[in-house]
Amino acid sequence: MICLAFAPAAKADADDPPPIVSPDVFEELEPLREQADPVAKDRLEALALFATARAAQHRKQYERALRLYQRALRLDPRSTATNEAIIPLAFRLKRTAEGLRYALQAVERDQSPSPLLLRRLAVHLTDQGQWGRALELYEKSLSADGAQSETAADVVTRLEMGRLYRLSGQMEQAAECFQVVRDALADPRQYAIGNATRKVLLGDGGETYELIGQTFLAADRPVDALQAFQKANELQPEPAKFLLHQSRVALADGRPEDALPLMQECLAHDSGALAPLGTVPYRVLEKILDQLGRGDQLVGQLEHLREQHPNLTPLGYYLADRYFNQDDFSRAESLYRVLIQQTPMVSGYHNLITIYRKTNQADELLNVLAAAAEQSGDLAPLAPEVQKIIADDRLLDRVLAAAQAAIGETDAGESGDATNNADSESPNSPPRATFDAGRFGHALAAGTLALEAGRYRQAASLMQFAAQADPERRTDILLGWGVELLLADRPVEAAEVFTQGLQAELDPSVEGLFQFYLASALELQGRTDEALKAARKAAQRRPGSPQFQLRPAWVLYHADRVEEAARQYTQTIDRFADRRGNPAIRDAVREARLVLAAIRVEQGKIDEAEEILNLVLDEFPGDIGAMNDLGYLWADADKHLHRAERYIRRAVDDQPENAAYRDSLGWVLYRLGRYEQAVRQLEKAVALDEQPDGVILDHLGDAHLATGQRAAAIEAYRRALAAFEQADLPEKASAVRDKLKRVEKPPS
Repeated sequence: MICLAFAPAAKADADDPPPIVSPDVFEELEPLREQADPVAKDRLEALALFATARAAQHRKQYERALRLYQRALRLDPRSTATNEAIIPLAFRLKRTAEGLRYALQAVERDQSPSPLLLRRLAVHLTDQGQWGRALELYEKSLSADGAQSETAADVVTRLEMGRLYRLSGQMEQAAECFQVVRDALADPRQYAIGNATRKVLLGDGGETYELIGQTFLAADRPVDALQAFQKANELQPEPAKFLLHQSRVALADGRPEDALPLMQECLAHDSGALAPLGTVPYRVLEKILDQLGRGDQLVGQLEHLREQHPNLTPLGYYLADRYFNQDDFSRAESLYRVLIQQTPMVSGYHNLITIYRKTNQADELLNVLAAAAEQSGDLAPLAPEVQKIIADDRLLDRVLAAAQAAIGETDAGESGDATNNADSESPNSPPRATFDAGRFGHALAAGTLALEAGRYRQAASLMQFAAQADPERRTDILLGWGVELLLADRPVEAAEVFTQGLQAELDPSVEGLFQFYLASALELQGRTDEALKAARKAAQRRPGSPQFQLRPAWVLYHADRVEEAARQYTQTIDRFADRRGNPAIRDAVREARLVLAAIRVEQGKIDEAEEILNLVLDEFPGDIGAMNDLGYLWADADKHLHRAERYIRRAVDDQPENAAYRDSLGWVLYRLGRYEQAVRQLEKAVALDEQPDGVILDHLGDAHLATGQRAAAIEAYRRALAAFEQADLPEKASAVRDKLKRVEKPPS
């Protein structure tokens, strides 16, 4: 039995736990005997940390208490008390994201927090787009209430769950949730719903009933859907929309003959009533006519409607799409051109590009690309079609030649086939003007195509022309162009483009961005001093950004000026360590700590590296990279091996195809004396990489040797030696060479 010395009583805040032990007791406590069971030893250490944390919290040393609790939990992950201590303390310190991470871990371990916290977690996950996990927590919150009937809070939860189920495509589950909401709105007293909650449930106008109706209809509950649509129309009358819903309900109920007159009455409304309905009325009309065996009448009816509503954009696009789908490219092209001039839409550009690509009209293809580029500043929304164009070398040649003609350049570029513009057209003749795109648009569109296709010389002249043609967009063009070159591993050209951008008078924030990327381009050329100068200017221009403040550190580390890099990383981490409210800052600090830990390992400062990784895991308990790195350090030092295995297995379970994590697992199994298992994991690690790392091969050699597989060990060592020599790591190569000499020596 261990006796604990109780600290003297002191006045505590109402929300602080009572003191348990002196904060110094466990820090100096020596175990009476070595624990045979490493898990039991971890739990004893966790208890000591927990007790010290309690005392620190009582003394209002909240930061220290939180850190101790977090480390206690890593030693004993099953401790409900420790997890329950962390969550409120993290919230008290305004480390909301941190508290939520630990709360999620508690849920994963079936240590469920309160229903209120579960709902808060669900909202957090919803914001992150993790709808499935959010729904799980909402379900847990309902069962955690323990109430015999649905409460007002439960009804609000059902509303959120219904929305998430609907977004997830689970319409039956969504309908079940919305049924509770509908019933609660019909009889609020039964659910103890006050006016404020009722307003939340109703939303603006009849939007909640509209959502409920749509969901019931999708879940094949047409009668319930119609009732909801009626309620929505009572709250906010919209005759055309209600007729549309009635028609949809009749169609879902298997009555297309009843749906048609309702739809015709809907379509008889004016453009102002039809426009908000989008293309839904025309899609429903198409389904009705198909079910009545009159599908061939659709285009005629749409054309008649188009005559009545020439400015109704959704109708126009729907009709153009029907032409397109029927390969009636002539009528589709004419209509798309008109529509894009009125109301540009990505789908219109996409289909028009497809028409010109399939009909081999290079000039018109360029025109529509130019119009899109002028409007949006790039071709990113049209990426699928852009890829098809650059995959067709002959078509790309003709488009680029047309661009050169349009902007007054006659250089055919990088392909000898570029002058073959068209069988019936001269390569230097200007394209017929379908759109109002000027020479800027033509140059930008063609320059983007050339960049994507890797035709950098052609891209350079085109992008330069675009940058000069539109001074207002010049910096955006140069920045985008430079980044593309950097990503294409062309740092010399990228640096030239960024330098050109910096020659203009720029807003300090924009200048910082150019300097940031210029630093990368220069360092990748080995021009470290110039890169440092640019990186420091970038940091000056963006003093509140940790990413920009860390750029000099990255340059130094890349240049192998490790000690200077470590100082820079440390200074920046210290500067932003307490900036807790911004997730981007926290992620930047985490990444910086992981790099600094790697530097400390490189310097042989293993204890410092371990502490840095522990700091990462304090804040991000689920960071598998930090878990793997810390576990590997322990395995390499031949300590805490059971703990190291637990950490590393978490990483492998999360990323089973990660060769580095597999190597870590193999190495810790080797240290544990489980050699056959180690060989299996290390062989998997080697198989995951076409050019395996020398360290992995070295570990595999050790494991093979431990299992008595001498020939296999020699083969692994030879491959490790070759890898180290190729990577110019002489010390590691020498160590493996010594192993080979010993293993290859015939036994006496």
